[in-house]
Amino acid sequence: MIDHVCPKCGTCLSSPEAMAGKAETCPDCGNVNSVPSPQSMRASVPNTSFQPMKALQSQQKQCPKCKEWIAKEATKCPRCRSQQPAPAWITVLVLIILVGGGYWFCKGSSSTGNSPDSTVGDGNPSAPLASSLSVSAEQLIRDYHANEVSADERYKDKACAVTGVIETIAKDFMDDPYVTLHGDGALGMVRCEFGKSQQSILGRLSQGQRVIITGKCTGMVIGSVGLKDCRLN
Repeated sequence: MIDHVCPKCGTCLSSPEAMAGKAETCPDCGNVNSVPSPQSMRASVPNTSFQPMKALQSQQKQCPKCKEWIAKEATKCPRCRSQQPAPAWITVLVLIILVGGGYWFCKGSSSTGNSPDSTVGDGNPSAPLASSLSVSAEQLIRDYHANEVSADERYKDKACAVTGVIETIAKDFMDDPYVTLHGDGALGMVRCEFGKSQQSILGRLSQGQRVIITGKCTGMVIGSVGLKDCRLN
């Protein structure tokens, strides 16, 4: 029998000598491998007595379960058969996709469904408003944390005049200005998105200042309640 390892998943394989030089499918990952001949197996055995340990380890990784050194690209340990964790760069990539997707979801939900009778408009301070609901930032946050379904029925897609204390005055990566309000003792914040035409007005605000901001409520995403098309009262 010829003992060899699948180069894709690291599974230990045993093939009859008659299969030497022929193609064989790995039962674990389905990769088609060429069964090495006994002569090539002996010729390919490296002389590790003179190879620096650092160079060896750069081509291998240690199984977190049984501590066996295995091929770096192996997805399964040939000794204990445990599944190997994904590389760190894959985890980072997934996190970036999730965070970016969440941001664009919030951005998209705050930029659709505008109607002149229920929104503040495109950031123009003189844009017409329907009768707005007056609520404090603290109460708005508490209502959403208590029951998001009920809070959506009461506030979402409606004009709300929110009173609160300014926590941040900033711009997003699209260069659109926004202000966040925090409620005294409430966990979370209200993010108020303004049009670029309001930048000069926002430039006169300061952190810790109590203000009233009117905008259309877009609901809660990741613990924050959103207002779009805002204007300062």
